Amino acid sequence: MSNARGKLSCPIDMIVLDLDGTLLEHGKVILPSVKRALKEVVKRDVKVTTASGRQASGRPGEDQISIFERNGLGAAAGFPHYIIADEQEIYHLTSSGYEPYARYNDEIRRAWIQAWPKARKIASAELKRLSAAGIPVRLEFSSQEEEKQRGKIILLFESLDYAKAEESFLKKLLNQEGPLTCNRHFNAVQILHYRAGKGNTVKKLSEYLGLPPSRILCIGDSTHDLSMLDGRYGFLAATISSAEEEVKQAVRACGGYVASKPRGKGILEILSKWNLLARSGEAENETGKDRCSS
Repeated sequence: MSNARGKLSCPIDMIVLDLDGTLLEHGKVILPSVKRALKEVVKRDVKVTTASGRQASGRPGEDQISIFERNGLGAAAGFPHYIIADEQEIYHLTSSGYEPYARYNDEIRRAWIQAWPKARKIASAELKRLSAAGIPVRLEFSSQEEEKQRGKIILLFESLDYAKAEESFLKKLLNQEGPLTCNRHFNAVQILHYRAGKGNTVKKLSEYLGLPPSRILCIGDSTHDLSMLDGRYGFLAATISSAEEEVKQAVRACGGYVASKPRGKGILEILSKWNLLARSGEAENETGKDRCSS
């Protein structure tokens, strides 16, 4: 896959970017050099997609669309072309803004609503068990209605070690519980439908678009990104220096690339490595110009 100059020669039709910890710096800022690089990528007819646990819209300042708008991206810039929201819903950019792939989104939502009573029962039992053991834990969402709307139940832990232990426990439990699975985003352990998750949803999007998985480059940093980074669906994979160690190991294991820089600077390194930037060394030169506030 590599050529003599150290570039990766696989053609890319789409890049898929995690948001928090990857594309976004502290303060939900995207580096100016990363925006310039993504515009160059788009000019090469490469589609840009974001895959996040954030909603597409509905929470000003927190949802994906408002974050893009604040950073000068979204409808005004013409990309991202697609949004994966709540790790399971797909939205595409049209002349009137982002529109849902209604048929698929409704299908995955119905599947979750059917499985939700079982998920709620398991979550309630876990809250009781963990509290009895003196382990601090709370729910992310304030209402059961929000759980239904967001397609997941999230347990938040004060300790990363407790979150890792709960993820391991739930994975064993849910293997016996039918349509549910779990993943972890640092201290947050999520219970969701087995058809959800970033890897499944990127695969569904690739099928809609008729894109081979081998021409899709996925970039993320946390264990809830693993399903699109560990090679199970055939996507190209890359991660950044600030990623969780488990993610780095998975990316290396499937022949992917681990950047030497964090967040946006790591993305620039990855795009350069895949020969998606016009000028050699541009990524290194541009990162020195960035100034972001926390």
